[in-house]
Amino acid sequence: IIVGISFFVISNYSQSINSDHVTKLIIYTTTIYFLLYYLSGYIYELITGMSKFNLQDDFVAGSTTATFPVVIYLIALLNSFQSKQGGRTNLFLILSFIIVSWTVVYYDSRAAIFIIISILTLDFLFRLLRINKSGKSPIFLVIVFFAIYQIWAFNSQTDRTIKGFLPFDDKLN
Repeated sequence: IIVGISFFVISNYSQSINSDHVTKLIIYTTTIYFLLYYLSGYIYELITGMSKFNLQDDFVAGSTTATFPVVIYLIALLNSFQSKQGGRTNLFLILSFIIVSWTVVYYDSRAAIFIIISILTLDFLFRLLRINKSGKSPIFLVIVFFAIYQIWAFNSQTDRTIKGFLPFDDKLN
């Protein structure tokens, strides 16, 4: 509903709304939100020795609810990559994506993981349909996301891998 209302407002009032400012605002605020969300769980685990999920139940209804802004964030991020920007801006966008991805993986939010993979895959497919557009940024973001996930999986105390999220058993039935 939020995405639909946002699209309605932007499409009807596009002359009075600067889309670059809205995109930057979404990226900055979402990055700060995910950084604070990650730090709250991490610091809570360090201080109390208890699971980050104990704290999460007091503030949000689960990691799916807490990571919902990832949908709008990815749309803004891909929009920023499509516009012509300098190297410093792209470096910030990549750092921002790393922060969001790390938080999503840290809280083991399967919904957000599937959203990230789905939106980046769809963006790549839509770019392939347009001959004059490059599809490099979604491929790069997918590689960054999988690298972050695998680093977390190897350093995590649980034995979670990407195979655990697939609807197959160990023999791929």
